[in-house]
Amino acid sequence: MSIRVLLSSKQTFVSEAIAAVLRTHHDMDVVGFSDNSEQTPVVCDEVDPDVVLIGMQANDAQGLRLMQKIAQHQPSKMMVAFSSDSDRHSIIEILDAGAKAYVSTTSSMDELMLAIRAAAAG
Repeated sequence: MSIRVLLSSKQTFVSEAIAAVLRTHHDMDVVGFSDNSEQTPVVCDEVDPDVVLIGMQANDAQGLRLMQKIAQHQPSKMMVAFSSDSDRHSIIEILDAGAKAYVSTTSSMDELMLAIRAAAAG
């Protein structure tokens, strides 16, 4: 069974690039895209993903609120955040907001795949 992934990022190019890679993995299924935090919970309801992959900006309070909202209203949704922020405080904030995994944008695509699979597995 495939892992159903929703991509949420303000950076369309990044989402499309990640989606292209995900589509090459037999156990991944990209079920939707969102480019703003207001739309993401709606799309999440519509497409019922296993994992919501959320692109974060530096000091992204809006992204943190999005994760908190999903964690509160859709607690079964596993979230993986990716960001260029890699300081300890930012990572702790991301995990406290409800993300099951964090991946730095300096990480490899293999590390992102591992994080998605780990989140999907619980």
